[in-house]
Amino acid sequence: PTIPFVVSDHYSILSKLLQVTFRFLAHDEVCLTLPFSLFYNKENYLGGCSMKKVLTFAFPRTLPVLAGYFFLSLSYGILCSSLGLPVWLTLLMSLVVYAGSAQFLAAELLVAPFNPFATFIIICLLNARHIFYGLALLEPINGLTFGKNYVRFAMTDETFSTLASTHRPKEIDRNWFYLHTSWLNHS
Repeated sequence: PTIPFVVSDHYSILSKLLQVTFRFLAHDEVCLTLPFSLFYNKENYLGGCSMKKVLTFAFPRTLPVLAGYFFLSLSYGILCSSLGLPVWLTLLMSLVVYAGSAQFLAAELLVAPFNPFATFIIICLLNARHIFYGLALLEPINGLTFGKNYVRFAMTDETFSTLASTHRPKEIDRNWFYLHTSWLNHS
């Protein structure tokens, strides 16, 4: 079933254009329509907390991540350019590789003599840190009633630090806060 949201009349056309449908396969396979906008005026079906309230709580906490990603993307482009990698490969790696540190490492490994075993070991060691912060948030994420697979997928160092360090007021629903923080950092 799709969880309905009521859109205010002023922004209904714009909001419908901005909606993206995600299927979150939680244990009960909830399918919901998640808006990428602030235009919802009705309370959500979870804690009586409005979408606008959750987004206005989550958005400022993700702005430092946005600023950091901007400068990291600039430095990655400069690195790839200095290594002589083509622009299309730089863009492709930015779209396909979700681990930012692995992008920097892969750029260096692409211009070095290729050793598949060493590359595999290096990337595994580099990304082993995900195990530790995954374990730290295992209980809170497993307690989510929907969207837990997307929150797991979108987990980065920055998302972990935001979720782990934010003291969320009781009126801000944890499901929606984790979900909005994850997609804001992901995008």
